[in-house]
Amino acid sequence: MKGFRHLSFSIFSLLYITVSLHAFGYAQTNLPQLPTPERKAYLTRLIADFVFWPNEEQENNDPFIISVFNDENFFRYLLYLYKDVRFKNRITKIEHITSVDEIDGSQILFVTSTSEEVLEEILNKTKNEPILTIGDQEEFGKKGVIVNFYAENEELKFEINFLSYQNSDLQIDSRLFDVARIID
Repeated sequence: MKGFRHLSFSIFSLLYITVSLHAFGYAQTNLPQLPTPERKAYLTRLIADFVFWPNEEQENNDPFIISVFNDENFFRYLLYLYKDVRFKNRITKIEHITSVDEIDGSQILFVTSTSEEVLEEILNKTKNEPILTIGDQEEFGKKGVIVNFYAENEELKFEINFLSYQNSDLQIDSRLFDVARIID
């Protein structure tokens, strides 16, 4: 089993994590009044704070790339929301991609509706790579997307495919598993 990253905590980081975990609970139960793209963008940012990429702690001037596959509207929303925001202490670059060949270099890949063949191609391309795949379609989690949003009782929630996570080159803070539905 892949080990979880151990963190040393200061009072401020402990407070931040406590507030963030509370926000996960809040986000999953009390955000139905927000339109779905806003909820997905909000949760994506919170989730990214609990995911660790290889060599993350080394100084890196490369942008943190969030790619959106075949969803122009969500791409535009993320671009508007996060174009000047730093993720993981790096400048953020939001990309709209339409081909599996454009995935390279992404840290987060958001996949919306696509054919099963294309999804399989995407998952084969991202397997064993430090790319956090995030989806928003029924069954995407079961098919291998690492994090998948789903609706339950008019609430936006997320699930984590544990096997896909283990096959990635990512580390996820164990507390994120406490607030997600886990797919084995």
